[in-house]
Amino acid sequence: MALDLEWYAESSPSPVEGGYEQAGTAHAVVELADGELEGEFLSRRTHRWGSWPWASEVVPTGGLRAPLSVDGVYIERVLGPTGWTERRLGDA
Repeated sequence: MALDLEWYAESSPSPVEGGYEQAGTAHAVVELADGELEGEFLSRRTHRWGSWPWASEVVPTGGLRAPLSVDGVYIERVLGPTGWTERRLGDA
C-alpha cells in the first residue's frame, strides 16, 4: 500500500484570531495491490500561533502528543506504549 496526499491553495490566506486560514483542494492517491483509488476534495487549512489550552497538562501515558482542531473541537492524540489514544478537549 502507498499513499500520496497533496494540498493546493485555491485562495490567499485570510486572517483569523491568532493566525490565518486558507481554502484549497486536497488530492489523494492510494495504491493497493489490486488497484488504485484517487480523489480530490475541497479543504481548508488553519494555522494559529500560541499555546493549546491544555499544553501545560501532564499526559497520563507520558507519550508523544499530536494536538489538532477539527470542526471547532480540540483533539489530542497521544502515542503511548499500547498505541494511540485520543481525547476531546472542548471547543477550539
